[in-house]
Amino acid sequence: MQKLGGKVNFETGYVNDTLVLKLTPPICNNESFVITEPTELKLKHNINGAEIRYTLDGSEPDSTHSPIYHNDVKIEKSALVKTKVFRKGWISSDVRASNFYWSAAKPKKVILLVPPDPYYPARREKTLFDFTLGGNSMGSGKWLGYHSPSAFDALMEFESPITASSITLSCLKNNEKRVFPPESITIWYGDDSLHLKKMTTKHFTPPKKEGDEMSVALVFHLPKEAFRFLRLQAVAVSKTPQWNSEKGKPGSLFIDELVIN
Repeated sequence: MQKLGGKVNFETGYVNDTLVLKLTPPICNNESFVITEPTELKLKHNINGAEIRYTLDGSEPDSTHSPIYHNDVKIEKSALVKTKVFRKGWISSDVRASNFYWSAAKPKKVILLVPPDPYYPARREKTLFDFTLGGNSMGSGKWLGYHSPSAFDALMEFESPITASSITLSCLKNNEKRVFPPESITIWYGDDSLHLKKMTTKHFTPPKKEGDEMSVALVFHLPKEAFRFLRLQAVAVSKTPQWNSEKGKPGSLFIDELVIN
């Protein structure tokens, strides 16, 4: 502020008419991401006139072909929802991704054959089918933690034989803390817990650097025949990848939910 000839002149600073601001990603207000019935997708943005576009198949939303969000969108199956905000004269937002999991069956009993790390016990067996995800922070108190060479190993028993199409394991990736998706997963099934059939062992490639802190969903198709027992074992990464600053050290595995569909 300067005084000129008895008048006060207010200096407001430099105004750049070419300045273009970037939009923030949309906000997802859904309380639960594990669902058992058709559920409304709840999105919002705080900028008037902003247009939210979305996809339900995991593809990247664009400003022309992707549908515009309205409050009548329903999630009716497992889906990777991606959303992005657009507005004329603004830089479009980053993409926000949200996994929704459709749950069709819940075991009557779950046994953890290997106990989790005492510092990351979450709610032990109850954690796996509580319809609550742990978020992107390993300190949320909702993650079961395992450190190599320990492996997550859970036996599920159902009230009666069931048929299901898939089982999804939700886990965490945090490069800085050496928390990665599993090195391998083995699944068994059957009607007798002492004589289960081995369905598959899946080995995964070493984790990549992309995606520093995020949740990861791993989906496995189940046999068409009915079963009463299901066992899933997930082995933590034995050696941190070469691109990590702590390469070669044992990795950790954090799991927050199992979903049977």
